[in-house]
Amino acid sequence: MAGDDDDDASEAAVREMIVGILRLGGIAALVDLAMELALKLADAVEQIAQADGLLPSEVLNTMFIEPPDRPS
Repeated sequence: MAGDDDDDASEAAVREMIVGILRLGGIAALVDLAMELALKLADAVEQIAQADGLLPSEVLNTMFIEPPDRPS
């Protein structure tokens, strides 16, 4: 399927980016990237939760936990 090819290409691009960051900045650069992404995700989740009148944990559940009836 085309979507699978797009997913594979996206994953490969992200892996390449991570390897480049590791080569240029080492583990410290990867830690900095992970922290920045985690903080941005937390901020986005809080904003979505506030806008929708939900708890942040409810937003995270809908983002990361697949419903049982959804094919994997």
